[in-house]
Amino acid sequence: MPAGVAAFAGTLPVGQARRRNPAFWPLIIVAVVAAIVVLLLDAAKGAVPAALFSAWFGGGATWWPLVYGAAAIAGHVRPYFGLFRGGGKGVATALGSVLGVSPSIGLVLLLAWIVAVAIWRYSSG
Repeated sequence: MPAGVAAFAGTLPVGQARRRNPAFWPLIIVAVVAAIVVLLLDAAKGAVPAALFSAWFGGGATWWPLVYGAAAIAGHVRPYFGLFRGGGKGVATALGSVLGVSPSIGLVLLLAWIVAVAIWRYSSG
C-alpha cells in the first residue's frame, strides 16, 4: 500500500488529501518550481540552436534552422546517452524550436496549447 494511501486511508483520495494538508504544501511548491525549470530548459534546448542558426543564416537557407530544431527534438525523444531509448515526448523542445525559428508562430501555438489545457484539463499523454 502506498504511503499516501496508508496515511490518509478513508478520508480523501490521495491527491486531494495531499493538496489540502498544509504539511505537503512546501513539497508541492518545490515540485511546481522544478517542473517550470525543466519546461524552460527543454524549450531552450530547442530554441537555442534554432535561433542561433536563424541569426547565422538569416537571408540564406531558411531550412537549416528547422533541421537543427528537428535534431534537438529527435535528441530529446531518443537520447544518445540513453542508448536511443527513453527520453521525453519532445513537446516543450518542439515549442522551443518553433519559438526560435518564428516567435510569432510559436506564441500562437503556445496560446493554442494554453486554451486546450484550460478547456480539457489535459496537456499531453
